[in-house]
Amino acid sequence: MGISTAPCKFCGQLVKIQDMPTGEGAAEAATMACECQEAVSYRREKKRRERTLDNVRALFGKGEDSDGAVQILLAAAEGVLDGEITKIALTLYDGTKASISQTSKGDINVERTETVKRRLTG
Repeated sequence: MGISTAPCKFCGQLVKIQDMPTGEGAAEAATMACECQEAVSYRREKKRRERTLDNVRALFGKGEDSDGAVQILLAAAEGVLDGEITKIALTLYDGTKASISQTSKGDINVERTETVKRRLTG
């Protein structure tokens, strides 16, 4: 475990990093450790993206909502994160509703709604 340096992708400043990865990995590690404004914004956006995709997986990645639906929702979340989609709402095969949208503050809401309806006829 040695300490070495690599340049930030944005400002080019050499930043100390541990466990010297090679090539792009070194530049990514340096950028994640750099304190320039672009690197700080990059880290914030990367965390926002990871958090949103983790939220989709947490709400829809298990049980009866199989891989196909999750993949569609992950792609939709990417579209919302990239600013291509404002809001998306899907109804899954079992009636579960999925909604992904961006708030006015820039946060991403991932919502799962399950409605239980029972009817007896006699």
